[in-house]
Amino acid sequence: MKRTPAFFPLGLLLAAALAQTSCQSPSAQAAGLSGEFTSGFAGDGEAAPADSAGNLYLDPKALSFQDLQLYPIRASNVFINSNQHFGNYKPLKDGIESGTVKVTERNADGGVVPNVRATDEPVLESENVQIAYGDAATVNTLQIENTSNDTVFLMAGELVKGGKQDRVIAQDMILPPKSGKVDLPVFCVEQGRWTYTEGASFDGHKKMAANCVREVAVTAKDQSQVWEKVSEVTKTNDAISSTSTYNQLDQSPEFVAKRKAYLAYFETIFDTSSNVVGVIAMSGDSVIGGDLFFMPKLFRDQYKNLIYSYVTDAISKPAKAKDQWNIAQGFFRKMNEEIHAAPKASPAEEGATLRHKGRVVHHSKF
Repeated sequence: MKRTPAFFPLGLLLAAALAQTSCQSPSAQAAGLSGEFTSGFAGDGEAAPADSAGNLYLDPKALSFQDLQLYPIRASNVFINSNQHFGNYKPLKDGIESGTVKVTERNADGGVVPNVRATDEPVLESENVQIAYGDAATVNTLQIENTSNDTVFLMAGELVKGGKQDRVIAQDMILPPKSGKVDLPVFCVEQGRWTYTEGASFDGHKKMAANCVREVAVTAKDQSQVWEKVSEVTKTNDAISSTSTYNQLDQSPEFVAKRKAYLAYFETIFDTSSNVVGVIAMSGDSVIGGDLFFMPKLFRDQYKNLIYSYVTDAISKPAKAKDQWNIAQGFFRKMNEEIHAAPKASPAEEGATLRHKGRVVHHSKF
């Protein structure tokens, strides 16, 4: 049976203040929803018509391979054109590989690092909790510096390799040009090491951690829970190491072979897309997670990281696709609601929104 197109009209776009808008349910009945991002659903193989204000659509035609399904979130031309003037963000991976972004252990050179935040979000009390091992470095804070003229986007869940132990980035950040040394909140993903192997720098960028690891880093903000999820993923995929590093997954032949097959299907699937700004990832009747960005280019850049996260979850907890559409729609509505919620001074339970200069840049939901 053909699914009924539905959409939520957008009042003002991301650059504007929050607007009050109306919405339509999947049966096209008025419901009422407000927000910067608007959401909607396209029909099978069709694009729902864009209204004059612009829309976002959840495409019901999932991209599917084995135990992973991705539902694209598409934007109208009005929406895209209204955000083009905001400029580009360089991915962290590009900055690290070019040497223009430097990540090191905090106070590795004995200097004082200012506690500068690169987002508009309020400081969370839990962010001040540090685990120290008797020297200047701390487990949950690194330092980062952008020496380029580019603005750099960091996404929660990105893995950096090196220093005294491998880490996962704990929150989204916008790093301005010539930033100086800035504190970078992180969690350890290598419990059994606290020693330098190749110096204080983090010269390796290892894509994204599994979404289950990313989730506890963003929402629970608890090191013990991060270690627990790292252990679950590595044990499930026969990737045990003496230091219990998450990155041992790269040394598991069976896992690497499975991941390679998924990536062959998914990794370049959005390379030529011009209107996809996010995805909802599912396995079986469970949602792995969803990510939504304010511009197609930012999505395409970050998708190259995100797909590693979604794939790892699908491999670790495989489930055959079931009737997913209603679940995907409900999840998308909740993403919309979280985007419009006022920033809280406590960790979110199900998602996180990065706002920069008064606008939403990225929203992740778990």
